Amino acid sequence: MRGPKWILISLLCLATSILPGCSDSTTPATTPPPTATKNYLYAVNASANTITAWQIGASDGSLTPVTSPTAVFDAPVAATIDPASKFIAVVNRNGGTLNVLVPSSTSGTLSEVAGSPFLLAPTGGYEFSPVFDPIGDYLYICDSVFTNSISVYAVDASGKVDFSDTFPVANSIYSLAIIPSAGYLYAFGTGISAFKIDLGGLTELTLSPFMSSLALANAKAVISPNGKFLLIADRDRSQLRIVGLNPDGTVGSDAAGSPLTLSAQPMAIATNSTGTVAVVTTDAETVIAVPFDAVSGALGTPGTAVATGHLPRSVVFDLQDKFVYVGNQNSGTVSGFVLGSGASLTPVPGSPYTAGADTIELITTRFSSP
Repeated sequence: MRGPKWILISLLCLATSILPGCSDSTTPATTPPPTATKNYLYAVNASANTITAWQIGASDGSLTPVTSPTAVFDAPVAATIDPASKFIAVVNRNGGTLNVLVPSSTSGTLSEVAGSPFLLAPTGGYEFSPVFDPIGDYLYICDSVFTNSISVYAVDASGKVDFSDTFPVANSIYSLAIIPSAGYLYAFGTGISAFKIDLGGLTELTLSPFMSSLALANAKAVISPNGKFLLIADRDRSQLRIVGLNPDGTVGSDAAGSPLTLSAQPMAIATNSTGTVAVVTTDAETVIAVPFDAVSGALGTPGTAVATGHLPRSVVFDLQDKFVYVGNQNSGTVSGFVLGSGASLTPVPGSPYTAGADTIELITTRFSSP
């Protein structure tokens, strides 16, 4: 008679036949394939009316073309990407239009959404500095020069854009930045104007504008990923500033070591995803990395300035924080650098890379695929 031991063995055999990974010794166990990261770089070329695309080499930062340049634009002057890397929005100077494109996660190629290009609201100003809200449901565009306002556009799941509202601003503004994880938007011009975001609407804070004695018409600014600091490349004063942001959206004071006087006028600025290094390009045709403390904002010792191409108007990190790319407007090229210890920058293999006439904006995105 077969006892409990036999029953136990039978049950174990049954389990190995029906459960994943429970098989006899001759059948190898299967494991999920590793996840590969695809990282893309896009250069917007104003005079060429194109976007040039590359895949970024994960090991060395070299650039491999993924497609011929996309040509669907009319004097593009600014571009941005939504937080989920679903859409790239490109503002065109001629005709007041907005192109919305979808980057492919498998190839990096760009396709235009239905209905694009979309007409922008006739505000009477020049449209600059588009930014998506943290969810990607709304797009904000700075209307400046002949007017001072911020126009808001609703963006649906397909990428279709609809005008929502325009909010006048009392002082001059020229560029925008938004806190990635909270509902505040900042405009730079005569000081810093601050707004609370509410379902696309904007309400200016009571004490806005802040630092109104500063003329920031030629400044570029980004917000640290933790939302605690404004990083401002102040071209008129040849300075890098790090200014605190309070939880209620108000603008605080300079961090330790700020402002940092530079040897040339800064033109563009970016920060890595951990908020510990800023990179700044200058009109001396150089790029420099500056470490800073993510908690206090205190500036560290800058690295050595490294040569770029002519008129380095834009700069970005790749989304793994390993490489830095500079868009050289007058050269129509992109210079790539490896970010090393001590805030050092060394050229990536093959740099610089040919983009197109008037490279005015760079965008990076990343997709993970099996």
